[in-house]
Amino acid sequence: MRYKVLCGYIRQRWDCGDTVEIEEKHTGKYGARGQTREKKRKATPEEIKKHNQWKRERDVRRLIKWNFRERDYWITLTYPKDYRPTWEEMKDHAGKLVRKMREKYKKQGWTLKYIYTVLQSDPEVADTSTSCSIVNPMKKQLQI
Repeated sequence: MRYKVLCGYIRQRWDCGDTVEIEEKHTGKYGARGQTREKKRKATPEEIKKHNQWKRERDVRRLIKWNFRERDYWITLTYPKDYRPTWEEMKDHAGKLVRKMREKYKKQGWTLKYIYTVLQSDPEVADTSTSCSIVNPMKKQLQI
Protein backbone atom coordinates (compact mmCIF):
# COMPACT_ATOMS: atom_id res chain seq x y z
CA MET A 1 0.00 0.00 0.00
CA ARG A 2 1.24 3.44 -0.88
CA TYR A 3 -0.37 6.71 0.01
CA LYS A 4 0.07 10.42 -0.53
CA VAL A 5 -1.73 13.46 0.79
CA LEU A 6 -3.36 15.71 -1.81
CA CYS A 7 -5.11 18.90 -0.67
CA GLY A 8 -6.79 17.44 2.39
CA TYR A 9 -7.34 14.02 0.88
CA ILE A 10 -5.36 10.82 1.31
CA ARG A 11 -5.03 8.64 -1.76
CA GLN A 12 -4.15 5.03 -0.98
CA ARG A 13 -3.12 2.61 -3.70
CA TRP A 14 -3.57 -1.12 -3.04
CA ASP A 15 -1.81 -3.41 -5.53
CA CYS A 16 -3.86 -6.63 -5.58
CA GLY A 17 -2.10 -8.65 -8.28
CA ASP A 18 -4.18 -8.28 -11.43
CA THR A 19 -6.09 -5.26 -10.13
CA VAL A 20 -5.25 -2.02 -8.38
CA GLU A 21 -7.60 -0.41 -5.87
CA ILE A 22 -7.35 3.32 -5.28
CA GLU A 23 -9.06 4.63 -2.18
CA GLU A 24 -9.46 8.36 -1.57
CA LYS A 25 -10.43 9.58 1.89
CA HIS A 26 -10.82 12.96 3.52
CA THR A 27 -8.08 13.49 6.12
CA GLY A 28 -10.28 15.30 8.58
CA LYS A 29 -7.53 17.83 9.34
CA TYR A 30 -8.78 20.47 6.94
CA GLY A 31 -12.19 21.98 6.32
CA ALA A 32 -13.53 24.10 3.51
CA ARG A 33 -12.53 27.77 3.57
CA GLY A 34 -14.93 30.03 5.38
CA GLN A 35 -16.84 27.22 7.09
CA THR A 36 -17.04 26.91 10.82
CA ARG A 37 -16.23 23.67 12.57
CA GLU A 38 -19.20 21.37 13.18
CA LYS A 39 -20.01 19.96 16.59
CA LYS A 40 -18.79 16.43 17.25
CA ARG A 41 -21.51 13.82 17.37
CA LYS A 42 -21.57 10.16 18.24
CA ALA A 43 -22.27 7.70 15.47
CA THR A 44 -25.55 5.83 15.74
CA PRO A 45 -25.51 2.03 16.15
CA GLU A 46 -26.84 1.68 12.59
CA GLU A 47 -24.00 3.81 11.22
CA ILE A 48 -21.46 1.77 13.17
CA LYS A 49 -22.91 -1.52 11.87
CA LYS A 50 -22.91 -0.22 8.29
CA HIS A 51 -19.31 0.99 8.55
CA ASN A 52 -18.10 -2.25 10.16
CA GLN A 53 -19.82 -4.32 7.45
CA TRP A 54 -18.22 -2.16 4.74
CA LYS A 55 -14.77 -2.66 6.33
CA ARG A 56 -15.27 -6.45 6.58
CA GLU A 57 -16.31 -6.66 2.92
CA ARG A 58 -13.35 -4.52 1.82
CA ASP A 59 -10.83 -6.55 3.84
CA VAL A 60 -12.14 -9.94 2.63
CA ARG A 61 -12.23 -8.69 -0.97
CA ARG A 62 -8.58 -7.65 -0.76
CA LEU A 63 -7.61 -10.89 0.99
CA ILE A 64 -9.22 -12.90 -1.82
CA LYS A 65 -7.55 -10.76 -4.51
CA TRP A 66 -4.11 -11.17 -2.90
CA ASN A 67 -4.32 -14.93 -2.40
CA PHE A 68 -6.52 -16.38 -5.14
CA ARG A 69 -6.66 -16.26 -8.92
CA GLU A 70 -9.31 -16.55 -11.61
CA ARG A 71 -9.25 -20.34 -12.14
CA ASP A 72 -9.22 -21.41 -8.46
CA TYR A 73 -11.92 -23.74 -7.16
CA TRP A 74 -14.53 -23.03 -4.52
CA ILE A 75 -17.17 -25.16 -2.89
CA THR A 76 -20.36 -24.41 -1.04
CA LEU A 77 -21.63 -26.93 1.48
CA THR A 78 -25.30 -26.77 2.41
CA TYR A 79 -27.37 -28.74 4.86
CA PRO A 80 -30.81 -30.21 4.15
CA LYS A 81 -33.76 -28.14 5.28
CA ASP A 82 -34.82 -30.69 7.88
CA TYR A 83 -31.36 -30.62 9.55
CA ARG A 84 -30.32 -27.32 11.10
CA PRO A 85 -26.98 -27.70 12.91
CA THR A 86 -25.94 -25.28 15.61
CA TRP A 87 -23.26 -22.69 15.02
CA GLU A 88 -20.67 -24.78 16.86
CA GLU A 89 -21.54 -27.90 14.83
CA MET A 90 -21.13 -26.00 11.56
CA LYS A 91 -17.74 -24.65 12.65
CA ASP A 92 -16.71 -28.16 13.66
CA HIS A 93 -17.80 -29.64 10.29
CA ALA A 94 -15.92 -26.93 8.35
CA GLY A 95 -12.83 -27.43 10.54
CA LYS A 96 -12.84 -31.20 9.91
CA LEU A 97 -13.11 -30.65 6.15
CA VAL A 98 -10.23 -28.16 6.18
CA ARG A 99 -8.07 -30.57 8.20
CA LYS A 100 -8.72 -33.36 5.66
CA MET A 101 -7.94 -31.01 2.76
CA ARG A 102 -4.75 -29.83 4.47
CA GLU A 103 -3.58 -33.45 4.86
CA LYS A 104 -4.25 -34.18 1.16
CA TYR A 105 -2.40 -31.02 0.12
CA LYS A 106 0.54 -31.85 2.38
CA LYS A 107 0.86 -35.30 0.76
CA GLN A 108 1.09 -33.57 -2.64
CA GLY A 109 3.67 -31.07 -1.32
CA TRP A 110 1.34 -28.09 -1.68
CA THR A 111 0.30 -25.40 0.78
CA LEU A 112 -3.42 -25.03 1.41
CA LYS A 113 -4.75 -21.47 1.30
CA TYR A 114 -8.40 -21.09 2.15
CA ILE A 115 -11.06 -18.73 3.40
CA TYR A 116 -14.25 -20.12 4.80
CA THR A 117 -17.39 -18.41 5.91
CA VAL A 118 -20.15 -20.08 7.86
CA LEU A 119 -23.60 -18.62 7.27
CA GLN A 120 -26.56 -19.45 9.43
CA SER A 121 -29.84 -18.17 8.15
CA ASP A 122 -32.86 -17.04 10.09
CA PRO A 123 -34.54 -20.08 11.70
CA GLU A 124 -38.01 -18.48 11.50
CA VAL A 125 -37.86 -18.23 7.69
CA ALA A 126 -38.69 -21.64 6.21
CA ASP A 127 -37.00 -21.42 2.81
CA THR A 128 -33.55 -20.27 3.95
CA SER A 129 -30.61 -22.64 4.29
CA THR A 130 -27.46 -23.07 6.31
CA SER A 131 -24.25 -23.14 4.29
CA CYS A 132 -20.48 -23.02 4.44
CA SER A 133 -18.40 -21.66 1.54
CA ILE A 134 -14.72 -22.55 1.14
CA VAL A 135 -12.46 -20.86 -1.40
CA ASN A 136 -9.15 -22.57 -2.15
CA PRO A 137 -6.69 -22.72 -5.00
CA MET A 138 -6.08 -26.23 -6.30
CA LYS A 139 -3.58 -27.38 -8.89
CA LYS A 140 -5.97 -30.21 -9.76
CA GLN A 141 -8.98 -31.86 -8.19
CA LEU A 142 -8.47 -33.91 -5.06
CA GLN A 143 -10.63 -36.78 -3.84
CA ILE A 144 -11.63 -36.21 -0.21
